[in-house]
Amino acid sequence: MTTTMRGVKLSNEYAKLLGPLYTGMPKAVIAAIAVSFANRINEGVFDGVECLIADEWQALYENGIVPQRPPSELRYKFAGSSRDKQEPQP
Repeated sequence: MTTTMRGVKLSNEYAKLLGPLYTGMPKAVIAAIAVSFANRINEGVFDGVECLIADEWQALYENGIVPQRPPSELRYKFAGSSRDKQEPQP
């Protein structure tokens, strides 16, 4: 069962995959992991990491994976930032 706190879902399928690791993980550690992975994807360049994470959050929201919509200031600041730079798939 997924519990909620003030209307915010506290779990999703991704969190369930991590099991006990997720339940004991502080938010700061989750942020560090997200930035570290985004930095790897961005070939070691920290500029743009915030855009990658904001884009991923938006994609997760749009696909119904997370119910929390990114704050409007992030949606407008980074709208399509990294997605627009991707080359079209054949």
